[in-house]
Amino acid sequence: VYRALRNAGYNDCELFGPTYLSPAERADAAGNLHRPEKYDAIWRFIHAVREHTGSAQVDIVAHSLGVSMAIAALDHATEAGGENAWASVRRFVNIAGGLHGLNSCLWAPVPACRGEAPGVAGAWYEFGFYPDMPPWVRNRWTAVSGDHSLRQAPGRHAEVRFYSLTAGRRDDIHC
Repeated sequence: VYRALRNAGYNDCELFGPTYLSPAERADAAGNLHRPEKYDAIWRFIHAVREHTGSAQVDIVAHSLGVSMAIAALDHATEAGGENAWASVRRFVNIAGGLHGLNSCLWAPVPACRGEAPGVAGAWYEFGFYPDMPPWVRNRWTAVSGDHSLRQAPGRHAEVRFYSLTAGRRDDIHC
């Protein structure tokens, strides 16, 4: 992606990328979950890029886990901060994001495959990639519709131009 953006005329001072996973989390991909502290790191990063560039909006290019993290981060920042974080985004490029959950989670008992975190009010902002399969595991994020359905983000934010790149129907991440 970096080379493609460079070939399209972008220079290094126009390309930014966050690191929101600790070294331990990068080593254990199966244990990565969506969590508010990760959203806060992503939102701070977006805000810092806007301040650095002097631009009111940014373009987000995200891949895989980064797609759902960025969508959840913008939703979380909007609800937690009272401002419309989505107004900070001009374009959102989804590269193979797991917006529907992962079919492999139906057979893989890893932490990243769980649904919403049960318990405390608002804890459902912590979730994994288990497909929405009520009544077994409720996951409003991977659901077909709802206030925070990842796949409904383009419909909820018509002011943002959304693009999706996928490997097609055989792509377990995107399907």
